[in-house]
Amino acid sequence: MILVILRRTVLAVVSLAALLMSVSPALAAGGGCEGLDRHVQAAITAGDARALRGLVDRTAATPDCTADYRAWVGHTTARVLAREVQEGLRAGRSLTDYLDRVVDVASFGQYWLLHAWLGDLYADRQDFARAARDYQLALTAIEDERVTPTPPPTAVIERLFRMAEQNRLLAAEYVPSPVTRAGTQGGLGASSIRGFVPEAVALPIEFEFGSTAFTTKGDQAVAELARLLGGQGCLTVTLVGHTDPVGGDEYNLGLSRRRAEAVRDFLKRGGYCGQVMTEGRGERVPLRVTEAGRYSREQLHQMMRRVELRR
Repeated sequence: MILVILRRTVLAVVSLAALLMSVSPALAAGGGCEGLDRHVQAAITAGDARALRGLVDRTAATPDCTADYRAWVGHTTARVLAREVQEGLRAGRSLTDYLDRVVDVASFGQYWLLHAWLGDLYADRQDFARAARDYQLALTAIEDERVTPTPPPTAVIERLFRMAEQNRLLAAEYVPSPVTRAGTQGGLGASSIRGFVPEAVALPIEFEFGSTAFTTKGDQAVAELARLLGGQGCLTVTLVGHTDPVGGDEYNLGLSRRRAEAVRDFLKRGGYCGQVMTEGRGERVPLRVTEAGRYSREQLHQMMRRVELRR
């Protein structure tokens, strides 16, 4: 799965050379940061991600380095590391060889490709919560034009969205959407991502077996949905309930409708001002699963049990 991302993003990484050699942001007054900048530029020219990682800490400890400059060094370190990793993958190395370094740099250097790789690694290990988190961070970084001036192809964005959606449905605990620098909802909470507009998002609003009572995870998911919609005005939305194929068709159809209505009632009790339409589809419209072969039958059924939000 990692190689799929790799092939689709070769140009995105190779074409970073011009960006990496660009002039750094303005420095604050004082010679300490200017001296560091010479080392930063030399490490960029050498493609030395390890040296840049050390310089990240030094810029953070140097008062006359501006916040913009520190952020730029972090982002640049992430991009140089991504180029190094990609070259290693082409040479036959495994992404797991770089895992600790990617985790470290992704924590301060916002670059979507590092988070996409982490999402794939965690998904392969069935660490669904971590995978959902990193796929969403990749999407949030892509949406930020300041850190991603040129987005990846729409097909790559859509894959990241679907993988985030699926892994969040499978996670044992609820994985919230990240918040952007502007304070809005990112990841699966965004209504569009650089031209990709999802028709619907599958929400992990889980219920007790055969019931309309929310589980603990379901409570957290529906509460975040209320916050998300409450921050977007009085929109008209549609909630579509779905079940797995266990049980009779008519029973599942009714259950899915009642569950969608339970979510609507929660929103209305919380004061949501928009119109909320509800539908029940039972088992009739299974989730279109990306890379379905990686999942067990029970995992596929778990993803089918969902409530979709359509804006």
